[in-house]
Amino acid sequence: MRYFFLAAAFIGGVVVFPVKGSVRVEYIHPENYTDVSFRSMTPQGAEDRLQRELNRTIQAVAAQYLGAYQLNLQILDVAMAGREAFERPGLSADLRIRNGLGKPPKIAVRYEIKDSAGKVVAKGARVLTNLTYQWDYPEAAIDTLYPEKQLLRDWIRGLPRGIGKPVVQAALRK
Repeated sequence: MRYFFLAAAFIGGVVVFPVKGSVRVEYIHPENYTDVSFRSMTPQGAEDRLQRELNRTIQAVAAQYLGAYQLNLQILDVAMAGREAFERPGLSADLRIRNGLGKPPKIAVRYEIKDSAGKVVAKGARVLTNLTYQWDYPEAAIDTLYPEKQLLRDWIRGLPRGIGKPVVQAALRK
């Protein structure tokens, strides 16, 4: 039965991942995201890897900073940082070039935070980006999704400051 719902959600263009704890992540039409690619993988494999790794990051950070709250997160668009390397596929095929010619990471999200009684205490929509992501990139990091994960970490860390305050809806642009 569980697989039926997952298959029905996937066919409808929405992939729902109930992550452990108090986080629920939905990927809305991941096949239409701006830029999710790893040269060594098929487009579906790249989407699966992105979702798996972002889920792990979101789970860990939300547990640390939003422990008493329920986070419902919809990821509407992803544009990975940098650009694909033009080398032949091989050992370094999934590396992305992150220099002045590359683009910053961008993730469009819609979110809702509920307290333990189920009352919505914060909600909104944001387009997350970090124009100075290259300065924050550790030299020893070999994680190809580090900028995207760091973007989500920084945003989730700041969410508790907005709980209980009026939220201004940001227009989402692609």
